[in-house]
Amino acid sequence: MLRELRNKKGRPLRYFGMPGPAIEDVRDWSKELGFVTAIDLLRSGSHEEGDRERLRRLKHSLMEQGIAYQVLRGFVEDVILRGYDIDGQQPVHRNERDPTGILRFCYDIVNLDFLGGAGYRSKAVTGQPKRLTAIKELFRRQRGTEFVFLLTLNVRNTIDTAACEHLKQWRTRVDPTLQSAIDWYVSVNAGKTKYRLKAAILAFVQRMAEDEGFVVRCYPPVAYGGTANATMVHFVFRCEPTLDPFHSISSQSDDDLVRLPLLCFESGVIQPELEQHTDFDWKHCHRAVADAPNGFGPSLQSFIEERFTVTP
Repeated sequence: MLRELRNKKGRPLRYFGMPGPAIEDVRDWSKELGFVTAIDLLRSGSHEEGDRERLRRLKHSLMEQGIAYQVLRGFVEDVILRGYDIDGQQPVHRNERDPTGILRFCYDIVNLDFLGGAGYRSKAVTGQPKRLTAIKELFRRQRGTEFVFLLTLNVRNTIDTAACEHLKQWRTRVDPTLQSAIDWYVSVNAGKTKYRLKAAILAFVQRMAEDEGFVVRCYPPVAYGGTANATMVHFVFRCEPTLDPFHSISSQSDDDLVRLPLLCFESGVIQPELEQHTDFDWKHCHRAVADAPNGFGPSLQSFIEERFTVTP
């Protein structure tokens, strides 16, 4: 997907995100990248020494990779919301001449990896959690720039009740035949919150992107075991700006998003979770994975055909 985007833009891609000191994603995509804006924490108190060491290793890894880079310090959600880091540094790739006065980012890849989950609520703070607000703001900052948005979330958070309410509202917009699927996502127990997160985030991201003039292609999310056995869900969105003055409309409908399968990564293999929502349509799943780029789809299609005798 990134190779296709680079060919379309005719230049190496600009990356904004959280590669960590090992910069594994930057190393994997190095042939497609021309610049990296990397963000990492610098906290005070007992965390400061460890955070400074992480930042030192991050800079060393980027220098060793031989790629042009910038390192910003602080929480990535604060950088997105404010437009600068704790030192007042702004992302290099920005458009300061935007007629609206908004600081626009101009990145081709945005990779956000939240081990802490989508967000947390406290009794003292009401409204949208900061990380969700930052995702919304990201699309405002990126308006006018085609990009790939990668988002990885821990299923642990304190906004699960809010996710249920979000899905109940979404239920009113889907075909009546799919309302039982939404009910299933709302009712799954605490051990299966990855399903609820999958459904809620797809609906949320598409809506936030469309409000800022993007049409979005949502790919099937992938669940996997992360650091310290945390259950993570990885999302991929292809975001293309339009000239619509009001609200863009993506080719994928609400119904299409409900039907997207949840995939899983186990023992080196990506395949669909055997458990899916009520009345799951495996033929639709077969078509959904066929859209995956660069030959990723055929192995998934074979998996589905072998186990469920699906006809293309």
